[in-house]
Amino acid sequence: MAIWELAQGPLQLWLLFALRAIAFLLTAPIFSARFVPQQFRIYLAFLMAVIAYSAWAPGKSIAILQPGDFILAGINEILTGLVLGTILSLVLLAFQFAGSLAGYQMGLSIVNVLDPQSQQQVSIVGDFLFACATLAFLELNLHFDVLRLWQRSLELAPPGGLVLEAGTAEYALVLESITSLLMLGLQISMPLVLFLLLVDAALGILARVVPQLNIFVLGTSAKGAIGLILLSLLVLEVDALLLQPHNDDGRRAVSFLREAAGRSEDERAEESAASSAADLPQP
Repeated sequence: MAIWELAQGPLQLWLLFALRAIAFLLTAPIFSARFVPQQFRIYLAFLMAVIAYSAWAPGKSIAILQPGDFILAGINEILTGLVLGTILSLVLLAFQFAGSLAGYQMGLSIVNVLDPQSQQQVSIVGDFLFACATLAFLELNLHFDVLRLWQRSLELAPPGGLVLEAGTAEYALVLESITSLLMLGLQISMPLVLFLLLVDAALGILARVVPQLNIFVLGTSAKGAIGLILLSLLVLEVDALLLQPHNDDGRRAVSFLREAAGRSEDERAEESAASSAADLPQP
């Protein structure tokens, strides 16, 4: 029994590390892809938890949590990992959203493919831009930044120290990240969409000037060819379009952790002050 009580605190702490790692890998870019085997995620989460525990736990006093407190801490660790991974993955989804808008304007909205990551029907242009952004993500070694952010999350918000609640201020950062996803998708697709709108206007004028032309066949071929040319020019700028939004998402994730950790520390201080006041003798 004494051996179990001695190992209970370190085991609980390691499990909290592992829960945050598993949740983070389920939503983080690249690591959450369908082509990544589940066994690899489990082994990587186990390795991340072992390394983090070996680097963080020595020299720290480890308290033993009651079962109810441990379950609550585990839920908060899972939510923390899911939120961090989701914030970082939004930049790749922005390229898929931009490709869907561009494909609709190019006349390829009915040409869909099965996305192996989400198992949903997506636009072929959106899937193409998503694949290009994923390759650029790997080329720029941003997947190492993803792992570094997880390691930094342990420093900013140690396991068991967060209490995430709905409606708190840090979730405004998550909404800001989603808004930035929509804005980035519009910024990427708008040049192509506007140029194709000009092509539509030119084809409309041509149809009125030369009514004998089969404008439907001509317009479909012209918009497809011009769209592919513009798409090839867009692909050349994927690296530049990806890097800055990824850095912005990383800063939002760090701000989310600081907000959550700061609020938790304030709550613990208030609880400590309240308990100290309760222990004082009443006059």
